[in-house]
Amino acid sequence: MKAKKKQVVGLLINLLEWAIVSMVLSSLIILGDFNVPSSWVYLSSVVVSFLILYVFYWERGTYYFVSFVAGGVPGRVFLKFDERVSLDVIENTISGLYSGERVLVTGYKTVSRYEYELNIKS
Repeated sequence: MKAKKKQVVGLLINLLEWAIVSMVLSSLIILGDFNVPSSWVYLSSVVVSFLILYVFYWERGTYYFVSFVAGGVPGRVFLKFDERVSLDVIENTISGLYSGERVLVTGYKTVSRYEYELNIKS
């Protein structure tokens, strides 16, 4: 399956999950026999559903695509950190991957979580 189709299928699955969570919450509110006006039932369930899904799909961390030279050999790597980091931290991390060999970063950019996961899984 091509990357564009995977992205569309992933978005449709996320939308379906959101709809299911919203329906379950609104059903629980209705079946719970709460004394809430009917218009507030759906609004509150949508808000709670959104908050739950936001927690599950919140992009945690910062993702980098780094080009570097180690021992005269160019390379590229995707890295994930919990927060934004300096160039020294990126170089030290890659050096650790290459048995302490001195690494020179020639370029880096932040990428989205989706792009990171797409390239790591393939």
